[in-house]
Amino acid sequence: MSRATRAGITLVRSRITYPLDSADHGAGSGVEPVRYTLGLSSELTTPDVLASVRDSIIGEAGSSLVGLYVYGSLVAGGFDPEISDVDLIAVLFDDPSDELSARLEQMHESLAQQHPEWAGRIEVVYVAETRLQKLHEDIPRMAVISPGEPFHLVTAGPEWALTWYPAREEAVALVGREISTVIPEIPQDVFLDAVRERLKQFRTELKDDDSLGSCAYTVFTLCRGMYTLEFGSRPSKMRAGEWVADEFPEWAALIESALVWRKRRWTSPTPDASAVANTRKFVRAMLGRIGR
Repeated sequence: MSRATRAGITLVRSRITYPLDSADHGAGSGVEPVRYTLGLSSELTTPDVLASVRDSIIGEAGSSLVGLYVYGSLVAGGFDPEISDVDLIAVLFDDPSDELSARLEQMHESLAQQHPEWAGRIEVVYVAETRLQKLHEDIPRMAVISPGEPFHLVTAGPEWALTWYPAREEAVALVGREISTVIPEIPQDVFLDAVRERLKQFRTELKDDDSLGSCAYTVFTLCRGMYTLEFGSRPSKMRAGEWVADEFPEWAALIESALVWRKRRWTSPTPDASAVANTRKFVRAMLGRIGR
């Protein structure tokens, strides 16, 4: 069940709706999100930056925009306003052109200046609808900005099922029609294969001088991946960490430490060799269980 209010966006039972009059929610309309509701009683304030990002994308993409969708922890649960990212997919009529990409890059730089507390925490994928309708083929051109990476152009292959599958399952539209009409159904085994391949990459991904935040990212991404392979669903990272700690109590202390490291995000005063070494042991232990 969802409801619309003139004050802004309200998410009820994990659905976001705009005021019913579409003329009220264009760029510069002054429509701001108020809050979203998880289940029937738990409420959190919607980040103000979501409205700024939404209106900025509408302003720059204009008639090129098919739809704008928010997914991830802000919708599915587990969102922490202090450290969580805001995940969005902006679907376009065509591949992002050089001209549009340049404008979007400048827009994101401006947003980071206007909202410094969200710098590096806004992830947006700009992709053509026609490409999404043919996910069995590689996508030759998308624009992406994500934590730890500046705005850039990429190609996309089967590994992007890690994004498309959960987005189709949980995303809600800030602009445009339902996400299920934009992203076709993806077989679960395709998603699970992508999860398995992503986890294997962690075997060599962590560097000696990586930060505590990077160690935490590795720990909780592995926890989520292990949970997903076991149950076929994608939990919050915190729920996945709890499950792994219960299933493998010998790693509970590391997961508890990673909760603290996560607060430090990507930086720490100095690299922690002990944290990196223990995280690598955890990676080897978890990967040894894949396929059992």
